[in-house]
Amino acid sequence: MRFSARLRPTRSHATRQPTSSGATNYDAFVSYSHAADGQLAPALQAGLQGLGKPWYRRRVLRVFRDKTSLSASPELWPSIERALAASRYFILLASPEAAHSHWVDQEVRWWLEHRSPATMLVGLTGGTLAWDGARHAFDPARTTALPPAAFAWPGDEPLWVDLRWAREARHVSLRDPRFREAVADLAAPVRDLPKDELIGEDIRQHRRTLRLARSWIALLLALVVLAGVLGNLARIQRDDARSQRNEAQAQARLALSRQLGAQAGAVRNERLDVALLLGLEAVRRQDTTEAKTALLTALHSNHALVTSLPRNTQPLGPDKDYGDALTFSLDGQTLAWASAGGVAILSVQGQRRTVLPSTTGVHGLSISPDGRILAWSGKRGISLWDLKRDRADGEPLKASRGTLFANIAFSRDGTKMAGITDKLIMIWDVQRRVPIGRPLRLVPATAAQQPAIAVSADLKLAASATDGSAIVLWDIDQHRRLGQIEARYKEPVSGLAFSPDGTTLASVSGKPPSAEGLGGSVIIWDLATLRPKGRSTSTLRSYTSVAFSPDGRQVAAGFITTRDIRGIDGGIQILDAQRPTSSRVLRALGEGSDPLVFSRRGKLLASLEGTTVTVWSLASRDRLAIPLPKRGKETLGVALTRDGRSFAYSTRSFDSDFRASPLTETIVTPGHTHVLRERSRPEAGEDLGSSAVDFSRDGQLLAFLDSRRGLRTWHTRTRTVTSKPLLGVTAASFSPTSSLLAAGRLDGSVIMVDGGSGQPVEGYVIPGASLLNSDDQPPRVIELVFTGDGRRLLIGSSDGLVREVDVLSHRILSKSSVHVAQDDALPISSMHFSPDGRYVAYGTQSQGDLGIYGYMYVYDLAHKQLIISHSGATTSLRFSFDGKMLASAGVNGTLSLWDVRRRQLIEESLYHAGAISDMAYDANHQLMVGADGTAVLLRAGIAAWREVACYVFNRNLTQDEWNQYLGPAQPYVRTCPNLPAGTGAPANAPAAEYSR
Repeated sequence: MRFSARLRPTRSHATRQPTSSGATNYDAFVSYSHAADGQLAPALQAGLQGLGKPWYRRRVLRVFRDKTSLSASPELWPSIERALAASRYFILLASPEAAHSHWVDQEVRWWLEHRSPATMLVGLTGGTLAWDGARHAFDPARTTALPPAAFAWPGDEPLWVDLRWAREARHVSLRDPRFREAVADLAAPVRDLPKDELIGEDIRQHRRTLRLARSWIALLLALVVLAGVLGNLARIQRDDARSQRNEAQAQARLALSRQLGAQAGAVRNERLDVALLLGLEAVRRQDTTEAKTALLTALHSNHALVTSLPRNTQPLGPDKDYGDALTFSLDGQTLAWASAGGVAILSVQGQRRTVLPSTTGVHGLSISPDGRILAWSGKRGISLWDLKRDRADGEPLKASRGTLFANIAFSRDGTKMAGITDKLIMIWDVQRRVPIGRPLRLVPATAAQQPAIAVSADLKLAASATDGSAIVLWDIDQHRRLGQIEARYKEPVSGLAFSPDGTTLASVSGKPPSAEGLGGSVIIWDLATLRPKGRSTSTLRSYTSVAFSPDGRQVAAGFITTRDIRGIDGGIQILDAQRPTSSRVLRALGEGSDPLVFSRRGKLLASLEGTTVTVWSLASRDRLAIPLPKRGKETLGVALTRDGRSFAYSTRSFDSDFRASPLTETIVTPGHTHVLRERSRPEAGEDLGSSAVDFSRDGQLLAFLDSRRGLRTWHTRTRTVTSKPLLGVTAASFSPTSSLLAAGRLDGSVIMVDGGSGQPVEGYVIPGASLLNSDDQPPRVIELVFTGDGRRLLIGSSDGLVREVDVLSHRILSKSSVHVAQDDALPISSMHFSPDGRYVAYGTQSQGDLGIYGYMYVYDLAHKQLIISHSGATTSLRFSFDGKMLASAGVNGTLSLWDVRRRQLIEESLYHAGAISDMAYDANHQLMVGADGTAVLLRAGIAAWREVACYVFNRNLTQDEWNQYLGPAQPYVRTCPNLPAGTGAPANAPAAEYSR
C-alpha cells in the first residue's frame, strides 16, 4: 500500500525537484505493504503532516496515500504512476511482506528509473537490511525487507530508519519521543531542515499551541463567567420583574377581593343571592379576612331560606301559556311548579330536577297524598303522571270545551280530585277517572281581577270571593250555598285557605298592583259562627296569597310592600292562627310570594316569586350546622376522626340539683349511645363526668376521661371499654404513628399508655416541671399534642409552661413561657396547640364582681412572641388541621373564628349555644361543637361555605350582574362550578377554580 506527501517548506531556500509536468503536487510518496503496515502507515502519515505544524495550518506536507488520496479508477497503475511523477520524495516502508509485493517492487523500480536515489528514504518495519560496501549495493543474501528492484540500487547507501519497534506498539503518535525522532529522520530531508531544528520547531509549535489553547480556555472561561454573571443579573431582573408582576397581580386580586366583599355587604339586605355569589368571588380572588367575613355574614343572613331555584319563564306561543302553580308532595320530598317548558319537578333533598314537557301549557298543579300521582291542568284537560314509574297515568281527564282549570286539588284521602275555575268546581273519582255529579257553579267573578277560591281538604266545602269583598261558602256535595261572610275589606279579597280540619278559613286582602298605595289585612274566620277569630292589618303591605300549615297552627301570607323606583318588593308573613298579631317575616327574593304551599310536616314552605321558586325552613336552623341527637343535659367532651367519618361526644344527665340527683354518663358515637355509668347520685370527688378526648389515627380507639379523672379507651368496633381506669389524668393525646397514648397527670408528669389495653408503658415517665421554684408542686397538664412525625411531644401546663420533649429519649428539647401578658396572674383555663406545633392558643378566666372575665391569646412558639390578644373568657380553643384558623368558644356560648396567619377575627358569632364545653376539627374543616347535652357539626371551611351558598340560590351571576360588580374586563366564569352559566353569559363559560 502507498501514500505520498507534499512538503510546504518553511524556509525560502528549500529546494524542490520538478516533475515531468513542471508542477509539484506531493512532497512525498510512501510505498508499503497493506498486510504488514496497515496500522503504521496512517500514523506515519499523520506524523509527517503534523511535525512542526503551526496551529493555524491544516498540514505542513501534502501526503498521498492510496486509501486517502487515490480515487476509484479502472486503471490502477496509471493513477499510481501519476502520483509518483508528482512527488518529490519516495519513502519505502521495508518489510518481508513489502519485499514480496508486486506493487511495491513496481513502484521502487519506477522511482529508481525516474528519480535520484537521494530522494528515496527507507523505513524498516520488519526483516533485515544489509549493505554491501564493496559492491555499493544491498546484499541479497542477508537482506529480507527489500523488493527485487531495490537490489539494483545506484549510488551510496541510502538513509533508512529502524521502525520495527513501532509495528508492535499499540499506539504511536508524535507524543511518543521515539516515534517523533523517527518521523524527524524521514521529514528532515523532505522539508530541507536539520533534524534538531525540525524537532525544536515542533516543540515550539506545540508550546505555542498550548499557550494559545490556554489563552482560549482562559478567554472562554472569562466569557463563561461573564455570561454567568450577565445571566444571573438577567435572572435576578427577571425574578424581580416576575416578583413585581406577581405582587401587582396579588395587590390587584386583594383590592378586587376587598371591593367584592364590600359590595356583598352593601347588597346583602336587598339581594342576598348576589351577596353570596359576590362573597364567593371575593374569597376566590383572595381569601382575605374581609372576603371570608362577607361570605359568612351573607350565609348567616336569612337563615330560613333553604334554597332558591330559577323558574323558566320564557314566553310561549298563543296555545302554550302557564300559570302560577306550585305544589308540595305530602312527604315534603318533591316540589313541582309550572314553567314555560312544562312541569318542573325537584327532589328537595337530592336537588335532582326534571321537566315534564307540556304542549298545552300548565296552570293548576297537585300531587296525590301518597306521592304517586302528579296532576296538572292545561287547555286539553287534566293530565296525570305516575311519579313512581315515571310515565303518563292514563288519558287526560276531559272537561267541557273551553274550560281551563286554574287550580286543582286532591282530597285528603286521595280518592277525589277537584278542578277549579273562576266559575265552577268540578269533582272527579280518581280511581274510576269519571266526574262525580255535576259541576258546582259559583257566583260570577269580577272582571277586575282573578277571584280568590279555596276548597277544604276533604273537598266538601268551598269558598269564593265576590264583588264587595264578600266571601261565599259552598257545600260541594249538595251543590248549595251555605252562607256568606261580609268581610267588609277596604281592599279586594286576594286569597283564601281552609284549615286542615275545615273549621277555620283564612282570608287576605290587598290593593292590586295597578292601584296606588298599599294596604291589606289577614283575617282568621270561625266557620261555625262566621265571625273573625283574629285579624292583622297593615297599611304598608298588600297581601296576595295565604296558606295554612298542615297542623293548622300557622298561617303564611304573601305580600308586596314597595312600589317605587326600585319596583315591587315583598315577603311572607308567618302568623299564629290563634293570634294573628304575633308573626315573623320571611323576606322574599322576587316580587311578592304567590302562591304558597307547606310541606306535610310543616317544616318547609315553598313560594313562587316571579322568576324564582323558593323553599323556606320554618324551624330554627343554621345553614352551616348539622345537629346531632341530644343525649343529656350537659356535653362534656367531643372527638372527631381525621377524615370526619366518625365522631363521639360524651354527655351527662341530672336534675336541677346536681349533688342530689340521679346521674347518667354516656358516650355517643354514630348510630350508638353507650351508657358508661348510671348512679342514684354522684359519689365523692365526682364532678367532671365523662369527657371524650381523642381518636387514634385509624379511628379504632377513643380515649376519654371518666368522672374520677380516670383515663379509659373505647374500642369503636367491639364497643367495649377498658375495665380499669388510669386515675389522675387531666389530658391525653394519641400518637399519629401508633396506638400509644400520652397522658398528662395532676402532678404535671406525662406517661405513655398502651391505647389497646389502657395500661401504662413501664418505665416511661416525663417528670413535671414548673415556672416557679423547684419546691412548689408542678402545675397540672392541660394540653398535649404530638408533632406530625410522632417524634416530639408538646406539653402545656396550667401555669403557661410549654415543654417540647423528644418522645424516644424523654429528653426535654426546649421550654417556653407563653403566659407573658399583663394579666398573667389569671389562671389558664384552656389551651390548644396547632398541628405543626408552631402556635399555642390559651385562654384565661377568673370570677369577678361582674361575673366571669378573662382573655384569649395566641403565642408564636417559633418566634417567642404573642400574636393575638383578645378580651373575653374562653371555655375551649381549637386550631384547624392546617393551622390557618382558630375557633374560640366564649363563656357566653358564642363561637368565634380567627384567621391565624393574618391575626384577624373572621366571624365573631359563627355559632351560638348555651354553654360550649369542647370542640374538635377534622381535616376537611368540619368543626364539632359540644354544648347543652348534644353536639353539632359546623362547616367551618371555604369549600363547605361555597357548597352551601351554591345550594341555597342554585344559580350563577348573570352577565349583567357580572359586568356591574366585577366589570366586563374580568372574564366571566361560573362561580358555582356545578351550575350552568347565568342569563346572558356564554353557555360554555369555564368553571371557577378555587385554591385548596
